Amino acid sequence: MGLGEPRNAGHELVMAEKIRPIEQMLELSEDEALSSEHLDSQVQKAQEQLLQLKRQQEQIEKQKRELEELSRRQEELDRGRAEMTDKLTRSLVVLEREAYNAQKRLEQIRATREQLICTRN
Repeated sequence: MGLGEPRNAGHELVMAEKIRPIEQMLELSEDEALSSEHLDSQVQKAQEQLLQLKRQQEQIEKQKRELEELSRRQEELDRGRAEMTDKLTRSLVVLEREAYNAQKRLEQIRATREQLICTRN
């Protein structure tokens, strides 16, 4: 502070900078209100998106569980089919063997019958 300067000169400048006309305050308040409304709108949109994402996540998890269940059932079906094929194959082999043995016995019976008929005559 110099000798020729008023004592409160610097202080008054600071106060003058802080004082704004009412029009400026109203405009600022409207801007702030718009900004607040805009933020509220963005928050609401974000919450809606979050809710939508949670629903999608739940749907995806449900689909995952369903696919896992289908996969488990498909594996069970494949195992059952393989077991059934194996059992049918073994049964077919047994039946073929029994048919062969029956054919052999039939041939033996016919041969024995022929011999008996020949011996009678």
